[in-house]
Amino acid sequence: MKKTILFIIICLQSFSIWSQEVKFVTRVNQVVELNEQFRLTFAVNAQGSAFKAPDLSTFNYSGPSTSTSSSYQFINGKTTQNFENSYVYFMMPKKTGKFTIGSAQITVDGKVYKTEPVTIEVVSGSTAGNNNNSNSGNSNQTNTSTTETGDVFVTLNLSKNSVYQGEHLVASVQIYTRETLRGFNDIKLPSYQGFWSQEIPTANNIQLQRANYNGKVYDMGVIHKSLLFPQQSGTINIEPVQIEAIVRKVIDRRSIWGAVYDDVIVKLKSQVKNLIVKPLPEGKPASFNGAVGNFEFSAKFDKTELKANDAAKLTISISGSGNLKLIDPLKVNFPPDFEVYDPQVNSNIKNTVDGAKGSTTIEYVVIPRVGGEFTIPAIEFSYFDPQKGIYVTKKSEEFHFKIEKSDEDGTGNQNAVSFTKKDIQLMGNDIRHIKENQFELVKSGNTFFGTLNFYFAYILILFVFGIVFVLKRKQIKQNSDIVSVKNRKAHKISEKRLKLAKKYLEENKKEPFYDEILRAMWGYVSDKLNIPPSQLTRDTILDTFSTKKVSNELSSKFISVLDACEYAKYAPAGQADMQAVYKNAGDTIQGMEQFI
Repeated sequence: MKKTILFIIICLQSFSIWSQEVKFVTRVNQVVELNEQFRLTFAVNAQGSAFKAPDLSTFNYSGPSTSTSSSYQFINGKTTQNFENSYVYFMMPKKTGKFTIGSAQITVDGKVYKTEPVTIEVVSGSTAGNNNNSNSGNSNQTNTSTTETGDVFVTLNLSKNSVYQGEHLVASVQIYTRETLRGFNDIKLPSYQGFWSQEIPTANNIQLQRANYNGKVYDMGVIHKSLLFPQQSGTINIEPVQIEAIVRKVIDRRSIWGAVYDDVIVKLKSQVKNLIVKPLPEGKPASFNGAVGNFEFSAKFDKTELKANDAAKLTISISGSGNLKLIDPLKVNFPPDFEVYDPQVNSNIKNTVDGAKGSTTIEYVVIPRVGGEFTIPAIEFSYFDPQKGIYVTKKSEEFHFKIEKSDEDGTGNQNAVSFTKKDIQLMGNDIRHIKENQFELVKSGNTFFGTLNFYFAYILILFVFGIVFVLKRKQIKQNSDIVSVKNRKAHKISEKRLKLAKKYLEENKKEPFYDEILRAMWGYVSDKLNIPPSQLTRDTILDTFSTKKVSNELSSKFISVLDACEYAKYAPAGQADMQAVYKNAGDTIQGMEQFI
């Protein structure tokens, strides 16, 4: 019985190997040094035959040597197996330059499979990771030697050297090492003043890969990537990156026990980067609202024939890549007889090396209050295309509405008279003859009309009506001033965002917590100080604070909250300060509210 079960398991495992997708790949370091021996491996996850290697004559080589490996895993009752056949060549470069290794081919179950060609760059220099530093003793000497010889260094690379205002670029923080990198004590990223910055997700663990830097081979890893949108034109200087890296160094090669290693701290600093930001060209369309990139646009109503007092929904969709998060609401000319509610904005945006990609949907709920035919002009959306260097305007169609009068329309005949059955019965008795006989008038009960209290109440009603009228006119005037409305609601909106941040704090959700704090801080000053989101930078805020005579202590506290949020995701020291950041954010906004 046991032998039968074992036979079935082996058959099923064999079937899983045969049924899986065949993959035939090439593995090789894409950057090597002259006189360095390296491996070239062709691997297939199935049993194959008739292997044919590409032309390798541009290298000195030996091989191939073949090997087979397999592994089994039993997880939650599920069996998985990995199988691989490898053909390994030992290669040696003949000269420097870039060389292409063509496709290898193999036959599996009668079908021919080929690998993709790969390019190998051969550079001059010593073998990567060769520690020729014979210094022994204190770690300060080791740190200085490491920095000067360039065995470990950090760079800040920009994807573009010149962009238009609002056009995206990517800033990559990369570390290069020819030593054994153990970790980091501290990472201080630039503040990116003059930019709207967004983090591009990267792997939690830094993956090192070989790279050529000035003719030498290093292990290179990406520490952080940021998506930047410059908010001002001119030359912007980007601060250097500062890192404390932990490197394993040889401190004594002459020990009787062999080489002695120690972990030392190396302080690294990148160079200052300069970026040229060109202003947007003249001739901006009237409908341009700061959008820079490449976008698609659409606008539609769910219905255009309805009754008065029924609701219709307008959906505006903007999709593509660019500064999606900085686009201001579009202008829609609604008829005055349409009641319009505040729009609901839904965004699905991902930050990538190609910019912020995704879509933003804006939904308006409108209610026509009277019957008739109405037309909403075409909605326009304009953006600047930095690739073509031109403005692009896209329009929707015109929207024609047929609104049917409803029972609650209020547009019917206001002079119509209605009678009840009782009114009709009394019509024959409403005119009576005057009595000619003498008679006495007797006062019957108390009457209110004509008394002092009657006139006092009449005056009081007129006075209250006047007050209500004045207050209502004042409220309408205030609501028509959008800037004033945003100013009054700035504190209330920031409190809602801080409340949501507190929820993330209690759930220990780090990234959404810091994002919500930043939205609360940036949104508050934008609404309170009437600064458009597209012009919202630290310099603009500090200048406005200075104009409003905000105290230096309050200004510094505001900037420190922004710094804490931006650094906390990456600097280990910031990971335990979420409670302090939340408290400082609330205190800062409260202080601003009392001061401004």
